Amino acid sequence: LEAAWPSKRKRVQTDPNTVFASIEQVYRAQIEAGRIEDIMAEESGYESSGLEASYIVVG
Repeated sequence: LEAAWPSKRKRVQTDPNTVFASIEQVYRAQIEAGRIEDIMAEESGYESSGLEASYIVVG
């Protein structure tokens, strides 16, 4: 019966200087809404402060 209820949602807080939300912002909104669990913080005991950028350098 619980599967019939709509899932929880939360508005993604975007940076006013950007057009679209980043993946990290969407991920945080999903965690806050309770749609997913923060697996990374549970495994490592580390919570991202949002100050560091995550990117891949392609040479």
